Amino acid sequence: MMKIETLTAYKCKFRYLQRNNPLIEQQREAIKAGEEPQYTFSDFMKKYQEYTDDLAIGENTDRAILLDEKKVSKKEIESVKMWHLVPIAGKQGKPVTVVKKSGKKYGFDSDSAALYEYHIFVYESKDNLVAIFHRQNGSGCKSVFLETANKAIKSEGIKLEMDLIVPMVDSIKDTV
Repeated sequence: MMKIETLTAYKCKFRYLQRNNPLIEQQREAIKAGEEPQYTFSDFMKKYQEYTDDLAIGENTDRAILLDEKKVSKKEIESVKMWHLVPIAGKQGKPVTVVKKSGKKYGFDSDSAALYEYHIFVYESKDNLVAIFHRQNGSGCKSVFLETANKAIKSEGIKLEMDLIVPMVDSIKDTV
């Protein structure tokens, strides 16, 4: 079986919540004026690392994600900040059986999650925020990342929006 790996890029923005915003009274004027929050990916990572330090569950995605602070690296070149996140993510809520090559079976109940390592690359400049998700064999962590990201920052009256970046057809060259 052939191993398939893809990279999918998303243009990201932080926006004020317009529904169910716990800080609506403080943010009402900024929302009416169409302002964007002064919120950076660094601000987000402080909240998200705390939120996913233990297992974070995405109820709508039926998946879980965990991001240990040792699995986050950051650097800056000129005015571009770059992060490499290596979360573990996968299915949760269903019984899981792990079978070792020796034939020994280990059963886990519905309170368990089967998690795999993924890679997320984030680039932030003054005007742009782009996240690139590495996908392995049809499985990725984008959905659970987005759901848990928004749960982590909801208390600040902010949400993360992600729009797929589709390359222009003329710029794609088939290398197969």
